[in-house]
Amino acid sequence: MKRVVSYLISIVSLLTMTNVYACGELVDASVEGASIEKISDTEYVVKIKEGVRTVFIDATTDTSFKEGYGPRNVSTNEGVELIVEGKTCGHSDNYYTFSFETISNIIAENTEVVGESKDETSSKNDDENKKEDKTYTLELQDITVDEYDIGFKPDVYEYSFEVDSDIEKLNISTTKVNEADTVSISDNTLEIGNNEITITVVSSNGETAIYTLKVEKKKELSNNNYAANITVNGYQLNFDANTVRYDLSIGKEKSLIINVTTEDTKATYNVLNNSDLKDGSVITVRITAEDSTTRDYVINITKKFDIMAYWQYIVVGVLFIILVILLIIRGKGKKKKITPEVMETPTETAGVVNTVGATPMESINTTVNATIPTAPTQPINSNSNLQIITPTNVEGNTQVESAPAVSSQTVDNTNQNNQINPTEVFKL
Repeated sequence: MKRVVSYLISIVSLLTMTNVYACGELVDASVEGASIEKISDTEYVVKIKEGVRTVFIDATTDTSFKEGYGPRNVSTNEGVELIVEGKTCGHSDNYYTFSFETISNIIAENTEVVGESKDETSSKNDDENKKEDKTYTLELQDITVDEYDIGFKPDVYEYSFEVDSDIEKLNISTTKVNEADTVSISDNTLEIGNNEITITVVSSNGETAIYTLKVEKKKELSNNNYAANITVNGYQLNFDANTVRYDLSIGKEKSLIINVTTEDTKATYNVLNNSDLKDGSVITVRITAEDSTTRDYVINITKKFDIMAYWQYIVVGVLFIILVILLIIRGKGKKKKITPEVMETPTETAGVVNTVGATPMESINTTVNATIPTAPTQPINSNSNLQIITPTNVEGNTQVESAPAVSSQTVDNTNQNNQINPTEVFKL
């Protein structure tokens, strides 16, 4: 039952309310001297008289309008929007569009005024029409802004252009069509970014027309293209921001690790020609400022021979040479032969009898076990008789039989061949 009663109350309220709206929506809108026709929940048509260039749209809402999109003076040349913020009501913003429709002025024809002739009546109506046209033709003849050409046209009410960052204020001058009109210019001091300047024209009967200048002041760009520091890994550059040329002697590197810091954080840098470095190569460090101006720091490359850069190859080469020498020495040691010159002369020879100065009989009676001294160093006389004694039995006291005598010619041949059987004993 309570629910039914609530529904009935709601229906009655809707029927009795003259203006029903929800939270965060447009409550009412009006334009002085014009009528508004609602096309849909968000679209309106404003019907204006001929010659009306600007109007003031007045509107209300239970919340608030978005900044710059609330009630204001607008041009009738194009549609405008009112935007109501819906955040406080828990939903998105609401957009309302207003378009303009011109209604022709209706002037009564053939209307005679008592006491006036038809010609007088016609002349009076013409004068009133001219006066009405003059009232609603609210324009300026010209607008000039310093040296800027904004392309002014009397029936165009909005202009956009840019100015440099060093422009602080614009000098604006106007030329009126009707001397009775008053013209006012809003503050035209410029800040970085977008600026809006309004020129308001007010007629003698209170009608207004507004010209809008949208001026974008460019952001001031830095021209600092200096490097704060430039370093090269492994080398001393001795950098100075005002010195742009450097000479650097390097080793076998094909490229360098170059570190760059700019004075202005908005500046950028590029390292050019830092590859396949040769003697005479030139590396360029280019600093580009925010305003696109550049500064080049140049590094002239000289290649030098650095033995320490090749120490690995040197060590390997030395070790290889040592190994080759050791192999050669070892090979020679294995191939060495024992020659007669290096043989040791035996100190004792079994069965050899020293017969120098002894008689043949004493030589024969000498036993094999006798100790034999080394051969005399004196040369053998070719006239001496050489007796070869060949031992037959080296055991016991068996005497050695005498061998037949050998001629001196045989001795000579023996000396020439330098070959002596160690088992033979010679006796002179």
